[in-house]
Amino acid sequence: MKTYDKIKNIVYHGYYDQSFGDSVVTVKRELETENLDLRLDLGNHSPTGFAWGYGGSGPHQLALAILSDFFGDKAAEKYYNMFTWDVIARLKQTPHTFDIYGHEIISWAGTHHVPYAAYLQKKYGEKVFTD
Repeated sequence: MKTYDKIKNIVYHGYYDQSFGDSVVTVKRELETENLDLRLDLGNHSPTGFAWGYGGSGPHQLALAILSDFFGDKAAEKYYNMFTWDVIARLKQTPHTFDIYGHEIISWAGTHHVPYAAYLQKKYGEKVFTD
């Protein structure tokens, strides 16, 4: 599978775990699923965890973590505030789940003139948009 196909099929899945009373966000790459790191080292907006559906500290932490995972730290630090308001704040709070796909992030980046091809090439170490 080409690198681009792998990237566009990444899925960020968020849900509310009632047994622990926490919001959980996972990232699925092909057959592997893992919890998304809060990335408090990049920005400590919400040390208690992620949230979505409004524009507060938890949604900002989520946007920072998703963009860092997807594009790398530099892009995350530069664009997470915009991503929060454009994407994360608009997610529905109920039901307590969401899915954001890699191709949706690429589409968002393209409409906001984010040089995503360069960020992806730097992160993955190869040209992503080649045949």
